[in-house]
Amino acid sequence: TDEHRADTTTVQTTGNGNTYTEDFNLERLVHDLTIQTTDATTTNPVATTGAITTASDTLTTYTTGDDGETTTTIQTPADQITITADNDNYNNTTTTQSLGSNKAITTALDLTPIQYEFTTVVENTDGNPVTNTDLTLEDRDGDQITANTGADNQATLTGTINDGFQANENGELTANKDTYQADTLNITFNP
Repeated sequence: TDEHRADTTTVQTTGNGNTYTEDFNLERLVHDLTIQTTDATTTNPVATTGAITTASDTLTTYTTGDDGETTTTIQTPADQITITADNDNYNNTTTTQSLGSNKAITTALDLTPIQYEFTTVVENTDGNPVTNTDLTLEDRDGDQITANTGADNQATLTGTINDGFQANENGELTANKDTYQADTLNITFNP
């Protein structure tokens, strides 16, 4: 069959009272595998690195460009492969692909952005709650998200790569309220 062009196989045929033995040299099909990686939220392409494996072997590694796509060649006796995609700003993603008899195969992986979450409680210098405080989380590029502590003096700010935040990037978290001096903390976006 097409998916198995790689093993020597002995076939015996009979006819007219005679037995004939023939050796067929089958070679495994070489698959052209196109990998497409996108942001699961925006569907924009994502540059990734990854590996293509079987249950027992790593066949190859790959890198997609800024267009989120690459094509590589796979030749294996396995009937299916596992493809992983990695990017510092996204959760690692894995999919399984059956090889079958198709020479050209396209696999799409949707990567979910890592959420950077900062939970804060705002208090004055005496340790008393300060309610309704404006909070601003900003990276060095000026990307920012805001929140307000409300009546419970607590807030959670959540940002992703789609908000402009990137792994291991430095930034600042600023608390500001009328009648108080603003306070700023240096932070790092760690996945």
